[in-house]
Amino acid sequence: MLPDYPGLKEKIQAQFIILMKEHVKKVFPLQGMVKRKIIHEGTSPEYQSEFKGHYEDELTNLKTFSAQASFRKDELRIISMRDILERYLETAEKMGKDIELNSLQELSEKLTEKGQTTSISKSFTPDDILKAIDSVELSFDKNGNAQLPTIMAAPETAEKFSEAIVKLDEEPYLSKFREIIDKKRKNWNDRENRRKLVE
Repeated sequence: MLPDYPGLKEKIQAQFIILMKEHVKKVFPLQGMVKRKIIHEGTSPEYQSEFKGHYEDELTNLKTFSAQASFRKDELRIISMRDILERYLETAEKMGKDIELNSLQELSEKLTEKGQTTSISKSFTPDDILKAIDSVELSFDKNGNAQLPTIMAAPETAEKFSEAIVKLDEEPYLSKFREIIDKKRKNWNDRENRRKLVE
């Protein structure tokens, strides 16, 4: 009879899961940014969202995502641990891609529903970035610094986006940017003061 090490196998499995999660976060950064809530059996999938100071009860649309890793019998005789790990990482990446695409689709639908989408020009100018920033609510840290949103761009538009970002440090865009930030800071302070009064 071959020896069995259930405790060791559990530890290896736990490390595999951690590695796969970290790998997916590196490949798909959005999944490392969003808040997560574990829903156990019997737990309500409802949550509360905030939009412009108003709270709404939302119902999570639960979906199943899966990916499969398989090994042939003849592979198991010669395959290395590194090869096994890479196979699992590839599988996790496939599932991560499906989750990412679904998340972006649902986010797009929710933003469109709330009227939080902005049309921009094909050339992608600094004015487009200013318009996008002006269309969303911003939060500020304890030092009054703006927590600017993360902007995701397709590879083919990343270069245009980078060029437009650099120009924000030049006039007249810099003054416009500061005006928007000052306005957003005032709006944020007003929201926080109202929140404290309610509490």
